[in-house]
Amino acid sequence: MADGRMLKKKISLNEAVADLANDIHRLLFTWGIAHLDVEGRITGSSRGFKALVVPLLDHITFEAVLAFFHDAESQGLIQRYEEDGEWHVQYPKFTHNQNLTKSREAPSKRPAPPSDYSPPPQSSLSEDSLSTQPEVKVRERKGSKEKANAFVIGGPDDALPEENSPARFKPGDLVDLWNELGCKPMVSELTDERRKKAGLRIRKRSDQEWWRQVFTKTRELNKPWLTFDFFLRNDTNAIKVLEGNYDREFGRENSKGQREFASTSQPRGYDQREDLTVIEIPD
Repeated sequence: MADGRMLKKKISLNEAVADLANDIHRLLFTWGIAHLDVEGRITGSSRGFKALVVPLLDHITFEAVLAFFHDAESQGLIQRYEEDGEWHVQYPKFTHNQNLTKSREAPSKRPAPPSDYSPPPQSSLSEDSLSTQPEVKVRERKGSKEKANAFVIGGPDDALPEENSPARFKPGDLVDLWNELGCKPMVSELTDERRKKAGLRIRKRSDQEWWRQVFTKTRELNKPWLTFDFFLRNDTNAIKVLEGNYDREFGRENSKGQREFASTSQPRGYDQREDLTVIEIPD
């Protein structure tokens, strides 16, 4: 394998990397790139990853590495999977960002991710969300059928302490909150574009209860243009909803300079000349 990998400057503008929980996770993700094999794979054991990527940083614990796995996987930056009792990590964008001559590199010794791979639920931060089987290898003593004590590569001690891993509001949680409150239309898919924009909005406002107030009022207003994507456009649309910008019709001045308000029987956008209703979407 080569001595290192290319780290392109566009990583500074990668919103998924920016949305990682902290700088330790960003360091583990970027330093991990240097140790990937020709297919963009590396050990998925928390102990093995630490020993390979940050062997001299004692303050980065096995628990911190496991927290990084969860965080990066929820952002779509890595894929972590198990095969034959061993854990592996794949960087899915590796081949897109590296120009490699595979004939000059050793072939990967790690299996590809399963075809039916899917990331664990974002709301789960326990080791159980990754597998019901601990990461254990067992060796046999020479000349004896008795197995030696299991050498644990990752097990119960890899579970994340709750006090060190507070729940973090993420784009997927924003979608879940929208659907949970019954806002319409329901969001059926968190696309990459939505994930990026939602990450930006959450970075400005990370209080889940604040978003609950916004979406609750949105449901009550029941306006067709108040969609989930409407709130992802910028940082001000949600504030406008809370401030009551869309609570009522403010009316317009007629030719005599008098203020006219829309009647309750004629919704905003009603055009008497054409006898039709036009949906107006605010900027």
